[in-house]
Amino acid sequence: RVKKPLSAIASGRLVETKEENGMQITRWVTDKEVAFPSFIFGRFSSREDIYKSEKTGREIIIGVHATPLGRLRGTTKMKSVSNEAREILKLFEEFFGPYPYDRLDITQMAVGVGFGQAPPGLLFLTGEAFVSAGLAAELLRRSARGPYYHDFFAHELAHQWFGHEVLWGRDEDQWLSEAFAEYASAIYVEQLDGPGKFQEKLTRWRDEALVGERSGFPIAGANYASAPSLKATRDYRTNLMYNKGAYVVHMMRTLMGPDKFLEGMKAFLEAHSGGMATTQMLKTDIEEIAGMPLDWFFDQWFYTAAIPTLKFSYSTQRSEDGTFLLTGRIVQDGHDWKQLVIPVYYDLGGKQPSIQRQAVGSPDFTFKAKLPSKPRRVWLDEERTVLANVITDSKK
Repeated sequence: RVKKPLSAIASGRLVETKEENGMQITRWVTDKEVAFPSFIFGRFSSREDIYKSEKTGREIIIGVHATPLGRLRGTTKMKSVSNEAREILKLFEEFFGPYPYDRLDITQMAVGVGFGQAPPGLLFLTGEAFVSAGLAAELLRRSARGPYYHDFFAHELAHQWFGHEVLWGRDEDQWLSEAFAEYASAIYVEQLDGPGKFQEKLTRWRDEALVGERSGFPIAGANYASAPSLKATRDYRTNLMYNKGAYVVHMMRTLMGPDKFLEGMKAFLEAHSGGMATTQMLKTDIEEIAGMPLDWFFDQWFYTAAIPTLKFSYSTQRSEDGTFLLTGRIVQDGHDWKQLVIPVYYDLGGKQPSIQRQAVGSPDFTFKAKLPSKPRRVWLDEERTVLANVITDSKK
């Protein structure tokens, strides 16, 4: 019940609209129980489009609702928002399974809010996401985000699976919503704008994870991290749950391989659809798909706080048969050393470097590699598959 000319948009489907004493009254119904049903009201213009699922053949209504007022109006971008929602839905249905609801409503919030919310079947996006990139850039001083909103849009839409299709069971398990939605957003922008944009996300996650590490809390304790100021406390939580969490999901995907990872995500979502899940449940589900125990992985990345610094050095020696023997050494600083699988890159003069995945089984680890020629350069983890500081000490 809102005063005209305002209107309300809510979770579910609209089943009744009427006017009474200058008020607009709407009734919305969901066909299944949901957590966090919500509504928003404002001065909206609306449009509806249809997304037809290639996976199920279902027709899903996409409603877009934006303000028609002033230079901050979002009505000129409603069609492009609807089109992008289709592309994200198409990718996420391929990766995570059918969209859980019959419709998706996307609404514009005020400019400068700088964040979004994703109740069931409903997205609230900060106002800048509905204006031109030029105007968004002009408004940066009032916004928590830059003018690039594709990852932001995808993150919020991913919550329809991670956060609603499967809810987190305990405070420590909230990363199952935020970290996985954030990682899904990176998969989308890689499809949209290429691997460079994905690497940008990895770089930002790593930098912010290092800030989160200062709290002394692991991802499991992100909701309990504290600092002298409220802002610092919020930053610790965000950097652990969203950024470090997303990087850990990336390491999980790298360890399992992309195909096994997606198989594991689908199995996890199907097994717990409509219910709550814990990190232990996730571990059990993906261990079965991966075919390996992963206690060590979750112990060192989810339940402990440390991010290692890797000091890498190497030397080469010519062998009698004309080949070269490389001796590499990886030393981890700190007491909480990590068991790692890390790629080693060898520049042997070709167009592409040779790559060898190296399992690191101790805090001071030495390995040897036989090479056909003397390498011009040897380095670790160019594609950032491991969350670590990598320092190359020396080359001989």
